[in-house]
Amino acid sequence: MTGMEPGGTRLLLADGKRRRVARPKAKQRGHITVLAGLDHPYEHAAVSKLQQGTPVSDRELRRALAAFEEENTLGER
Repeated sequence: MTGMEPGGTRLLLADGKRRRVARPKAKQRGHITVLAGLDHPYEHAAVSKLQQGTPVSDRELRRALAAFEEENTLGER
């Protein structure tokens, strides 16, 4: 998630490759599956930047998603 629309009704999503940070896709909250949250926080430099409201690059976002995927698939291989 890269942000929220004004009013907080929809989330803005990007992956840094197919969907760039400059043009995130707006999705309703109910249509999103949360993979990391308060009970399972994910710490990465790009995530910290987003939480502080600092812009991230597509490269940073791709690296954060790759690291998240690697961390969460180690036990499945």
